[in-house]
Amino acid sequence: MNLFELLKTKYFNRYTFEKDGIKYFYRKFDLNDRPIEYLLNELIAYEMASLVDITCVKPIVVNKPNNIGIATKSFEKEGYSVINGQKILENYYRHLHNNAIEDELELSDGINKLNNLENIWEALNYYFKDYEESKKDEIVKNIMFDLTKVFSFDMIMMQSDRHAENWEILESNNKDNAYLVPLYDNELCFDNYSIATNINVEYENNPLVDMEYNLTKYLTYSSEEFVDTFISYFKKLTPEVLEEKIKEINEKYKGIFRYTYINEIIKKYNENYSKIKKVLEELNLIETNSRNM
Repeated sequence: MNLFELLKTKYFNRYTFEKDGIKYFYRKFDLNDRPIEYLLNELIAYEMASLVDITCVKPIVVNKPNNIGIATKSFEKEGYSVINGQKILENYYRHLHNNAIEDELELSDGINKLNNLENIWEALNYYFKDYEESKKDEIVKNIMFDLTKVFSFDMIMMQSDRHAENWEILESNNKDNAYLVPLYDNELCFDNYSIATNINVEYENNPLVDMEYNLTKYLTYSSEEFVDTFISYFKKLTPEVLEEKIKEINEKYKGIFRYTYINEIIKKYNENYSKIKKVLEELNLIETNSRNM
């Protein structure tokens, strides 16, 4: 497949439509590229996010001949503009380098390196630099609080695709408010976790730093509030809960998802959950041999 065909697949199958006065985003799945089970990932992520009070767009599955995809209600809001994380980090990267960017590859790599909690905080402060100081501090604090919750959720859900284009904010047009949009694009949950494209703790020279290292660093240097949040997610999002949610979803959609894929998800999730449990035990954050106290 050449570059044009790749771009056509990625963008031509995405569009908006209105129904009963409500705007929806629609993304058609190319089953030659990804199986229908990626829809299951979206459905599971929505159900699991609701258990830990993370606002997530509700996926609506479209399963018709020659038209399989997912629709979500628009999170756009009158009087607000959607600002992509990519734009926020690009703005900050250009500032750091005084706009002396050699080429697009350098810019792309630079943005990936900035897609971590510490630099996102700096980038948000720079983005909102013209706001009144107390308002800026409040907005940045709230966005970072929600992004950090997403970071914790993604680590447990094995999300491997929270790059800078997969998180956004809504900013008021009169420049007095902004907040993180609901979580979306969760089809690559249950993947092999890496920090290559995810929001992470920091950028390492090795972009494939393992989950245990990243989690250990996060829990070691985070505030008590965020550590407690992560532990609460761990206790709520158990493998047993995952299996129950999958069962409910598969019954609702009349068993359209392959059991081999479901079993693979459950296996991966159990393995990842055990690794997280080991980190929490080693840091004395939960009792040894505890599961979901």
